[in-house]
Amino acid sequence: MIPEMISRVAAFPLAQVGGWLRWLSLSGGVGNVIAWVLYVGFCTAPLWGWVASMRRRSGSGVPLRWRDLFPVALSVLLFPVMYLMANPGAMPGNLRLFPPHVGRMVAGAAVWSLVLAWGISAFVGRVFRVGEETLGRYLGILLYVLMGTFALAAVVRLWQVPGAFGALQAANVGQTGLGLTYFFIFMRGLVDALPHMMNIWVAYVGLGIVKGMGNGAFSAGMVTVAEQLPKVCATALTATFVSGAAFNVAQFVFAARLADMHMGFNLPVVSVLFMLGALLFARYAARAHEIREENEGFV
Repeated sequence: MIPEMISRVAAFPLAQVGGWLRWLSLSGGVGNVIAWVLYVGFCTAPLWGWVASMRRRSGSGVPLRWRDLFPVALSVLLFPVMYLMANPGAMPGNLRLFPPHVGRMVAGAAVWSLVLAWGISAFVGRVFRVGEETLGRYLGILLYVLMGTFALAAVVRLWQVPGAFGALQAANVGQTGLGLTYFFIFMRGLVDALPHMMNIWVAYVGLGIVKGMGNGAFSAGMVTVAEQLPKVCATALTATFVSGAAFNVAQFVFAARLADMHMGFNLPVVSVLFMLGALLFARYAARAHEIREENEGFV
């Protein structure tokens, strides 16, 4: 069952607005009229923003792009979504079989996914029009976001360990000698969280490269940090593979005494590609720095 807290986050603030519109509609005739006016106004707000934007751009000669149609699609989507938020009993099909918060989560997730796609498309279009300094700022912000995301993922994985303890205890009521299994469940949480913690280290070193490039392209300090990145990537990749392999081997050795096992295999192709890219960039940076110093010495 989907945790209710997650569903509330996915439906916020649409579910709250829908609940308020429902209360207003049921308050009487005048309240019902006001609720419908607010409903239409809320759903068409992105559309009116799009119209205003088109009017401002009409005299600039900027052509209409496909991503400019996101507000129109959002307004169209908001009409059924907000109606279902205000009337959860009208959920279509199999959504009626689930608790109301599940239907609200599905409807809210549809809206927020469209909003996110709109934001990402706008961001992608903008990065091609900004300078190097702004690009570096964007990259730094994204690296901070990645570090926070990796940290959250590691915490969530470790947070699942007590739940695994409870599930094991419920499935093996009255059975003794589960201490070793508990230990392996705890170690499995650490092994699963390790790649995320390693990624924080990689992102932190990458942040140093971004800051170093702000002090001068291919400066000595930036080249030094760039040479560290592939080494950090290699260490993180090796630690992830070795820890996973060691855990699988240990489970095999103690299999006869374990009440629960989990044999996992991780193939981080993206991490390998990133390590090779970082290594290639480091060598190019070092070579560019050498050429720069040779030219400065010649002058």
